[in-house]
Amino acid sequence: MLPGVVEPEGLLRTGPVPAPAAGQAVIRMEAADVSFAEQQMRRGRYYDQPPFPFVPGYDLVGIVTAVGADAPRRHDSLRDLDVIPVDYHADVSAAVRKIAPEGVDAVFDHLGMRSLPASWQLLASGGTLVSYGTAATFPLARAADTLRLAESHTVAGKIVLSP
Repeated sequence: MLPGVVEPEGLLRTGPVPAPAAGQAVIRMEAADVSFAEQQMRRGRYYDQPPFPFVPGYDLVGIVTAVGADAPRRHDSLRDLDVIPVDYHADVSAAVRKIAPEGVDAVFDHLGMRSLPASWQLLASGGTLVSYGTAATFPLARAADTLRLAESHTVAGKIVLSP
């Protein structure tokens, strides 16, 4: 949660996690993007952002660790739409192939790199592979260092490598 305008270090906060209220869930985050939008939000400069405090971000990977009363069950909602959820802790390729032995029409691969060959193999003939970025991982504790380097104007472009 962003309490207000913060420096990069303010993006990482630790402490006790409250129990979720009705309709809420607690997610143990494993990864999150830090995009242009999030950078502008932490500075209070993003167009039409909500007033502080708020939880920024568009993408995250995590595990739901607790749900409050009346929290929506996403898989149930998906099943109501005739969607078959796939557990990402299992062998995703095998699960998708079991559902669609001839392949699927489109794969949206947000990881890239090592996952691209498996994504490609999930496609049906004439299918489309969309890789909208390749993810690089680094320890979350280094995020502030990486953001500070990106903002130092000593690097050019949109790629920042942090040791």
